[in-house]
Amino acid sequence: MMSTASKTLGSALMLIATCAAFIGCGGSQPTANKGGRVCPPPAPLPTCTDTTDTIEASALTQDLENHHNQQVRITGTLIQRGADCTRRGCSDANPCCNTCGGLIEFKDALGLELRDLKDPLRFGCQGDECTMCCGIDVSNPTKRVILTGTVQRTSAVAYRIQYKDLCQLP
Repeated sequence: MMSTASKTLGSALMLIATCAAFIGCGGSQPTANKGGRVCPPPAPLPTCTDTTDTIEASALTQDLENHHNQQVRITGTLIQRGADCTRRGCSDANPCCNTCGGLIEFKDALGLELRDLKDPLRFGCQGDECTMCCGIDVSNPTKRVILTGTVQRTSAVAYRIQYKDLCQLP
């Protein structure tokens, strides 16, 4: 018979492994899973009609200071990062009892916060250790986008992009 400590340790290890599996996962599949959560499909992104005057996300991160308070058009691939989860020990009957949340960021500009004041969940993901639902479909790791927004300094070393428009490259 397993001790309570062994069960707790086993649950914690399973949770860590499960939450780690979310990193890089799009989580936008509109199907139910063993936890029963169903993600509504994110709205499809329009195709970009103007692909001029853009800067790669990786290049922007090297020169954020010079773009402060300027509108930029950033190209890159969006990914889901950091599935932080609560750490309750889930039962076999309710294996998805923790709450998780993550962010959507540019793959090559980690830590550059993307923000939409009108829709705070647009660049976020939420769910549990079985399913994450994201505001934007990030399940295709090769889909490139153009995000238009204003570079804003949030601290001495941190910046964010205040979202204005988003489209996918053809």
